[in-house]
Amino acid sequence: MAFAAEPFKVIGGFNYQPILANPTLRRISQTLDVELQGTQETAGQIVHHLQIGSAATQRVTELLKESSLLIVTSSRDELLVTLANIYNLPEYSHLLAGLVIPGVAKVSAITQKILDRSGIPYMRTKRTTVSVYNTINDDVSKLNAKDTQKIDLVMELADKRFNFNAIDALLG
Repeated sequence: MAFAAEPFKVIGGFNYQPILANPTLRRISQTLDVELQGTQETAGQIVHHLQIGSAATQRVTELLKESSLLIVTSSRDELLVTLANIYNLPEYSHLLAGLVIPGVAKVSAITQKILDRSGIPYMRTKRTTVSVYNTINDDVSKLNAKDTQKIDLVMELADKRFNFNAIDALLG
């Protein structure tokens, strides 16, 4: 309707889809150029919220939103341990997509064991928290060839919304 007076015709499209608009853990690891510790299944997890874990541990857990990726500095052992432990609790599993752990300080040996045993997907980088946050937020590409859930949705929406005969006619 907005383009009705324009000299061109709009012949298809689809509405905003959070699944398409938000990155996967795989995409974030590529954007940050770091290895994702996790399975192929968790690599495809879509991140709907990016949060910085700078508040007190209890407050961070209260602020978790659906499929959150938390940025938690390497010196926050108590928060890393708590998040690793709640990752496998049913009431938190849908809230916590994974972690990005920035900082030059090493994660303590016991915290590292807890992270690894929990199975929580995480990425480790020497970047600063601000750099990580800005890099993820500034990335506009949200799709790659391995994101089968997103590709399937694009194909499904295209079949429903696009008039391919009209597109072919325009292209001659």
